[in-house]
Amino acid sequence: MGQKVDWMRLNPQVCVETDEVRSQTDWWSVLIQGRYEELPDTAQYAGQRKQAQTLLEKRTSLWWQVGMEAGQTRQRFDGDHAIFFCIHIDQITGRKALPDSA
Repeated sequence: MGQKVDWMRLNPQVCVETDEVRSQTDWWSVLIQGRYEELPDTAQYAGQRKQAQTLLEKRTSLWWQVGMEAGQTRQRFDGDHAIFFCIHIDQITGRKALPDSA
């Protein structure tokens, strides 16, 4: 739980940006605009929450730890306190730069 989740609950119109920079001339940036939807811990959302957890576990075993907490503890995942959400995408835009071929 944090300020960003509080803000998304108040105004579900959100954007997410991701970038990869390899060098000054080799980079990409993607901006996604959409609507925040929280997936509460209820029977209605159980399948979506399980799918999200399964996908995240494929990336890393400690996906659920926030950065600050990761350095302080190695506790097990507590699904009762996890906040799962999705972004319903309305628009995707992006830019990229590629190194000169010369």
